[in-house]
Amino acid sequence: HDVEPAGRGELTWREAIGECTPFVELLKAHVAAGKVYGAICAAPAVCLLPNGLLPLDAPATCHPGFAEKLVEAGLPGGCSEDRVVVNGQ
Repeated sequence: HDVEPAGRGELTWREAIGECTPFVELLKAHVAAGKVYGAICAAPAVCLLPNGLLPLDAPATCHPGFAEKLVEAGLPGGCSEDRVVVNGQ
């Protein structure tokens, strides 16, 4: 699928990706099918978390500039400083 979020107003692509309905629907279908998924940079905080795709009991990491969003969400471990974290598979 070709899905490209368009920036809207003050939103950068980092924030817009989490509000891109076609992308989020595609990702949710992927998750519902039991497929492996992951995110890099700001995406755990601005896409997975606000769309209910980041389990609150899962370890998570993201770009340091967005780490506070994970902490504010109440993730038990906050935002890991590890460069890579794995949950499940």
